[in-house]
Amino acid sequence: MVRIAVRTITLNVYKVDNQHMLHYIRDKTAVPYFSNLVWFIGSHVIELDKCVQTDEEHRNRGKLSDLVAEHLDHLHYLNDILIINCEFLNDVLTDHLLNRLFLPLYVYSLVGQEQVSGPRALCCRQSGIERLVVQWSSLGAAPSPYRLLDEDRKISPQVSLYLLSQVFLIIHYQPLVNSLADVILNGDLSVCVAWQVCGAWRVCGAWQVCAARQVFGV
Repeated sequence: MVRIAVRTITLNVYKVDNQHMLHYIRDKTAVPYFSNLVWFIGSHVIELDKCVQTDEEHRNRGKLSDLVAEHLDHLHYLNDILIINCEFLNDVLTDHLLNRLFLPLYVYSLVGQEQVSGPRALCCRQSGIERLVVQWSSLGAAPSPYRLLDEDRKISPQVSLYLLSQVFLIIHYQPLVNSLADVILNGDLSVCVAWQVCGAWRVCGAWQVCAARQVFGV
């Protein structure tokens, strides 16, 4: 009930056509709130995957159904925010979703360990996720996605494919969907990270990212 109330309030606030208020939200709360939201969804995905991997005898179908339903609810909430079409809020949320959830957790989990060890896969990672780390580092004080790249922060390819299918089914914000599809189909992570990192940095300011790091430890 509390979560529903919070989401209803935030959506209603984002819909208010008052530029001064929206700029205040952008400057003061967008980065911490979206950082926390994306981290929470990522942790929930890890829990969902563990439920799938440990339920070999299919005894926890009820729990699994609840976890899937909750994840789909998260996606619908994200879509509700994005379709409001508040450009600078969408820039911040899109950056967080791509660079802290969809790419490092969903897409990276599609790469098997034997592929990771190969030279072609290593080149792909360097041109994508690792290049993103270099870009962030060049900005001075930015969170590292490697927190999600450890083996215990990967999910099974089957779960990843299912979750990605739900992302494409539920989320209708074209810049996000198109960037994610481009990464998956073309294997080039650099196509979507450059303008989003620079754009989010320009919109929010370096001091806000530093504040988010202090609050959430990212």
